Amino acid sequence: MKKLSYWPSLLAFASVSAFVGAALDYFAGLSFWFGVAIGAGALFLNGIVATIEDESPGGFNNPKRTQDK
Repeated sequence: MKKLSYWPSLLAFASVSAFVGAALDYFAGLSFWFGVAIGAGALFLNGIVATIEDESPGGFNNPKRTQDK
């Protein structure tokens, strides 16, 4: 079995999701686990949007490439 090499990222993901869940439980009265799901979904969607923006022409990973028209 392969060793898990991204455990710090997974730990940060779980910690932020748990914090969002606790905050939503305290301030909005939502269920903790529903808040964790909202936090995890928000982090996941943010990662997808950041990847799309970084890979697009002129983005962070692609600063000089122009888009073909």
